[in-house]
Amino acid sequence: MVLKNYILNIIILVTPTICIAQNPIEKEGWTLTFNDEFNDTVLDKS
Repeated sequence: MVLKNYILNIIILVTPTICIAQNPIEKEGWTLTFNDEFNDTVLDKS
């Protein structure tokens, strides 16, 4: 029972973090550099 609650807590804590980290919307002050679809520039691979 303790293990079940432990796993459930991990899922509840980690899921919102993953969702926020994968949010493609550019935040104020952020620059998207790895996705040409959003920043309309050529990726600098140097």
